[in-house]
Amino acid sequence: MTYMYPTSFASRRSNARKSRDRTHRQAGFTLVEMIVAVGLFAIVMVVCVGALLSLVNANRKAQALQSVINNLNIALDGIVRSARMGSIYHGAGGDASCGGGDYTSPHDCVNGGTIFAFEPYGNTAADQPWIYSFEEDQNGVGRIYKSESGGTPIGITAPEVSIDELTFYVIGTTAGDSTQPKVVIVVKGTAGDIPHPGDRRTAPSRPMIPSFLHSMRVQVRQAAQCIPATASSIRHRERAGFTLIETMVAITLLTVAIVAPMALTAKSLSSAYYARDQVTAFYLAQEAIESVRAMRDSQVLQIAKSTSGSSINLFGPIPLSNQPFTIDTRKSDPSVAISTCSEICPPLQTDGTLYGYETGWTDTYFTRTVKAAFVAGTQDEIRISVTVSWKTQSFQERSFTISSDLYRWVNDGSGV
Repeated sequence: MTYMYPTSFASRRSNARKSRDRTHRQAGFTLVEMIVAVGLFAIVMVVCVGALLSLVNANRKAQALQSVINNLNIALDGIVRSARMGSIYHGAGGDASCGGGDYTSPHDCVNGGTIFAFEPYGNTAADQPWIYSFEEDQNGVGRIYKSESGGTPIGITAPEVSIDELTFYVIGTTAGDSTQPKVVIVVKGTAGDIPHPGDRRTAPSRPMIPSFLHSMRVQVRQAAQCIPATASSIRHRERAGFTLIETMVAITLLTVAIVAPMALTAKSLSSAYYARDQVTAFYLAQEAIESVRAMRDSQVLQIAKSTSGSSINLFGPIPLSNQPFTIDTRKSDPSVAISTCSEICPPLQTDGTLYGYETGWTDTYFTRTVKAAFVAGTQDEIRISVTVSWKTQSFQERSFTISSDLYRWVNDGSGV
């Protein structure tokens, strides 16, 4: 037997279905969903803003470091050019190994001092020597000062650049010896607060706020006039949530939003570390070239003192087979200062102030490799190439290379 619903009942059922559909279409986010969405947005913004601030800070430090580099280059180049053409070198301002206030006579300063004096090229006997010294100005900022011929000391570094330490190591000043006079200048300055891995310090970590996704189900009550839903459909709606694809998409977008700024920050820190270490690498390379030049010039002194004529090869102590070697710039004897490398040269060592190779010193992450060879087509010119490589923490390995030519500028015993 077939039962037919009255027309009025069927109409009420249709109207109830339409009302329920409109209710679903008009439903919005609940308060809990809005709180979760705003919370996730706030987390992403905190990470992004933190990365942006780190980027700005790293850029500021890089600019400050560049200012220090430019200022120190000008100051040190001036000292080097003047000292190279000078005479009667005198080191003072240190322990008993250094001289006193009489700067007119030569004096070594083996253990280092804060004052370096010499007679510049062209000075007469009545002229006073030039004096470079380390002092603090009226604001307590360390600066390098220069006094010419007894004049008032003038700061040659900018007040914005804070020199923490300036030490002059002077050797070979004794008249009549066969050691070429040499001065080693150690400068320590401040540029920003980028931590140095050599000091076993790390960059300040930025806390990552854990984020959680909490799915909420919108509960829409049936209107009183609608037909009550069955128990199975209620259970189905209670169990319903985000699908696997929706969850994966949401997590992926959140990951991209967090990882991209952090990668940018890491790149900025890498650039800042590179700019800082490049300063040290440049002066380590220049130091090696100056040391090789000093060894060549020491041969000139040997030739001048020789009673048997010019039987000494000007390039004698320098390995010229293009084989890599290391050089300890603190030592004047080539047989002790130079050591050839079989393949890879060992890292430089330090006592906290000077760089070299000494038992008990600490290895640094700088490796200095020196090569020397004759320039093609001539026996009167050699090319010195110095490569300094380093690797800071997990960043990629960097290297810096400079070259300089040295000439056989006096007649020697080479027979060339």
